[in-house]
Amino acid sequence: MARRLDYINDKQLEKLEVKVRQTSAALNGYIRSIHTGVTPSRPA
Repeated sequence: MARRLDYINDKQLEKLEVKVRQTSAALNGYIRSIHTGVTPSRPA
C-alpha cells in the first residue's frame, strides 16, 4: 500500500520485503521450536 501511494520507492520496497522475509523466517523457526520443544540446547 505504501508503494501504491508513493510513500516509498521501488528500491525501498525491495529492502523492506527482504527484511520482512528474514523476520518471518526467524519468527517461524522460533514458533516451530516452541511447539516441538526443540532448541539448540535441547536437540531432537
